[in-house]
Amino acid sequence: MTSTVIPFRSQPFTGKRRDVDKAVARPLRWPSTKKERYDLFDTWHHVAMQYSHKNRLGLHFMAVAKLIMIWRDGSINASNKRIANLAGGCSIDVIKRQLDQLDKLGLITRTGSAHVSPGGRVTRTRIIRLAFPAELDARIRLSDAVRYEDE
Repeated sequence: MTSTVIPFRSQPFTGKRRDVDKAVARPLRWPSTKKERYDLFDTWHHVAMQYSHKNRLGLHFMAVAKLIMIWRDGSINASNKRIANLAGGCSIDVIKRQLDQLDKLGLITRTGSAHVSPGGRVTRTRIIRLAFPAELDARIRLSDAVRYEDE
């Protein structure tokens, strides 16, 4: 197999997707006050951006996470199509890939279900919640305000 080197790239294209190491996620306990919610989201976003940069991941989801967050309970239930549209019209597959990578890194958790309507149509729902990896990179410091669901 030949590799293609582009003058401004330090490494050739290999045709393989980036893979990240799997980490155990610890879901965050969502605060009750507005200020605490915004502070927690900002902390999560800061950490997630560091992990995304370190692993050279796309930032489409990260760019719109604040827009699609349901602040009342700390969940995200937007469809991949809606997220892709808000992220500048990128491909749905790009969003799927980024969510898979964030899930593997332990930065989000996803739960889903499906039900069949009387007409036979299957409706799927997915809820994304913010999390931190159980073992954070040693260079990352969290504020004392961060609480986990299992505490």
